[in-house]
Amino acid sequence: MTLYQPFLDEAIAILRDRLDLQPYPIPVGFESKSARVGKGKHEEEVLTTSYGYQSPKLRQIRAAHVQGGGALQVLNFVIFPISTTICPSLEPT
Repeated sequence: MTLYQPFLDEAIAILRDRLDLQPYPIPVGFESKSARVGKGKHEEEVLTTSYGYQSPKLRQIRAAHVQGGGALQVLNFVIFPISTTICPSLEPT
């Protein structure tokens, strides 16, 4: 398991529990991509996985998770509200 995977799993689970999530289209071929980088003993596989959702008040929820071994860990997680709505709170009521 990578550094950010537990956070990503928990964030998606919370969003699914509290919002009516629908898939947000990710271009074909970008759902998951892998490549071998480096040379010799420094060669590693880098895997990028993309997730996309939308809801009635959020136009896009997007995550890109880059896993490249111990030297490279990236999580880009963004939420864009629909501009005509007030940002919803994910806090418990």
